[in-house]
Amino acid sequence: MRRRLPASQDSYKTLKFAWEDVESDLKRQQQLNSKTKELIQQYTFHIQETKLKHRKLRMKFENQLQQLMDQHKHLASVYSPERLPAEVENAEKANEQLLKAEELKLIHLNHLSERTTDTRGPDLRAQSSVGSEEAGCPFQAVDQDAMLKQ
Repeated sequence: MRRRLPASQDSYKTLKFAWEDVESDLKRQQQLNSKTKELIQQYTFHIQETKLKHRKLRMKFENQLQQLMDQHKHLASVYSPERLPAEVENAEKANEQLLKAEELKLIHLNHLSERTTDTRGPDLRAQSSVGSEEAGCPFQAVDQDAMLKQ
């Protein structure tokens, strides 16, 4: 038995060292696995963030594209060759109306100028003219233009 005891103790020590090696390898492997899981979670989170960011950008782009398409359709309908003569005619009518309104305003302004000149009297008219025809009534040139247009 005494011969077996040292052999058994040697076997026990060998098995104990082997067991400790296996345990340390197991702990190291578990730590490596936990670090790998953390990295996988971080990468998964980063991938989800990137996907969400790309989705938002895609949605924004699609909205801008839709707005541009709608704007293009509107402009195409407004500036179509079929509508061009009607648009030119409308612009000419608007121009004529503005010119007529301008003439009426000038005539009315001339009339008001004459009334104010008449109500001032002869002494005030002489003072306001300051000795020159140009300073006397600035509306005379406008009045002549209005009369020529009529």
